[in-house]
Amino acid sequence: HITYLRNMGVRSTVTLSIMCNNRLWGLFACHNRMPSMRGIWLNEMLEFVSTTASLKISALENAQYTQSMSDSHLRLQTLNSKIRINPVIQQVLKQHEDDYLGLAGATGSFLRFGQDCYQFGKTLPQPALDLFFTWLNQQTFIDSIYVNEQIGLDYPPALDWPEAPAGVLAVDLDNSQRNYLL
Repeated sequence: HITYLRNMGVRSTVTLSIMCNNRLWGLFACHNRMPSMRGIWLNEMLEFVSTTASLKISALENAQYTQSMSDSHLRLQTLNSKIRINPVIQQVLKQHEDDYLGLAGATGSFLRFGQDCYQFGKTLPQPALDLFFTWLNQQTFIDSIYVNEQIGLDYPPALDWPEAPAGVLAVDLDNSQRNYLL
């Protein structure tokens, strides 16, 4: 990086950290072709800019999280009230597919109860799902949950799926590894 800056003719640089919720969120990097000495007032101004940006970004992230939780709560209430009226869960989930998929920000979901299969949103064809479930049965579930954020690395056939998912969340509904919410 230093060689790159020299090749670009940079003679002075200052970097400001943007910290959000006690983690590095990003950086401001300022470069100049002239050498410069900063006075205390400029250092304080730069620290003020960094702190202000950090606080604003943290506030925006927290507001987004609060809105997301509120939306999820509303979706759960909607589904819960509909399930109380109609005990056939599959029908309710199909009728309220957007609320159901929105709970996890998913584009598709698959439920398997024994031999009965239910698909919601965008899912794979049944033969590809059957092969995936064979592989999934060999994976380690922690507290009945399997999570993989890079499914193509562990299950290479996923790379060939149309609109390949980045990750998978699988819930073993009864610890039998036969009934899944995917």
